Amino acid sequence: MQERRRELQKALILTKGGKGRNKKLQALNRLKEKETNFVKTYNHTLSKRVVDFAKQNKVEEIHLEKLTSEGLGNTILRNWSFYQLQQDIEYKAKRIGIKVVYVDPQYTSQMCSKCGHIAKENRPKEIKGQEYFKCIKCKNEMNADHNASINIARLKEGESLKTKYEEQKRLEEEFFKSKLIESIDTI
Repeated sequence: MQERRRELQKALILTKGGKGRNKKLQALNRLKEKETNFVKTYNHTLSKRVVDFAKQNKVEEIHLEKLTSEGLGNTILRNWSFYQLQQDIEYKAKRIGIKVVYVDPQYTSQMCSKCGHIAKENRPKEIKGQEYFKCIKCKNEMNADHNASINIARLKEGESLKTKYEEQKRLEEEFFKSKLIESIDTI
């Protein structure tokens, strides 16, 4: 769809006015409408599957990332109406009595869902790509999105991993300082 849109937009550059331009604009508008309908239908189908899964598993809450445009590129925002998907999930879940909780996604992709260790190094992109997760502490390996979704599911409303991350860093610094002092004392 995007390739067709680009072709139509290129053709519009060459026509300044007249019937040719109007026909090309009509084609572009029809394509835009088809794309909007596709996204709407896809979000509806996906949200229905999410809520049905929650209902079948007797889930009381559905946790979703509190997404903003800050962490996402313009390409993703243009191609995926996450707000519409969230709204679809929310109204369908509310209809059957399931609460939707929005949680802060910060550090969820860097935290190991097995041992809780948070580190940027847990996401070694140069080895196997963006989708790869390997904990440097417990060696847990899995799909990065699956790992992050487990962490999101475990978060409580209003809870943030930022405080856990800062506490972990503080404890690591204290540990290294104590080891440094021990090594200096033995010299």
